[in-house]
Amino acid sequence: MSQPQVLLLKNRAACALVSLCFLTLSGWSWALIAKGVQHRVDFVTALFSCFSILFFAYYAYKSPFWADRIVLGACGGISTLIAVRYATLPPLGMLAANVAKASLYTIAGVISLVALANGFNPSSNHPTSQGEGPREI
Repeated sequence: MSQPQVLLLKNRAACALVSLCFLTLSGWSWALIAKGVQHRVDFVTALFSCFSILFFAYYAYKSPFWADRIVLGACGGISTLIAVRYATLPPLGMLAANVAKASLYTIAGVISLVALANGFNPSSNHPTSQGEGPREI
């Protein structure tokens, strides 16, 4: 017997909230880059980011919905960049990590907006997009 699949961005309220959060974080990250502010992270944050990489990678791999895969994959990339920023990086390396993180925030925000604007039309080929569950043979 298969477990029910959790689709984060198939829920309109969750999709709108995710879009708002990622677009806000994107704007904030790009503003910090424009100001030249570079923050280092502490050990606990870096350790939490290492564990969250596994969480996001697992759910991105298991999700059947394309937008969930992209957004959760971007979250995994953001967690990786946060963990990398714990290392002593030169200023140019820190800038590159900050630009990559802001880009991933922007990608996740735009993809979640596309999923929200798409209207959740059941036009994909996956059986769960048309309201049917997984078929057992």
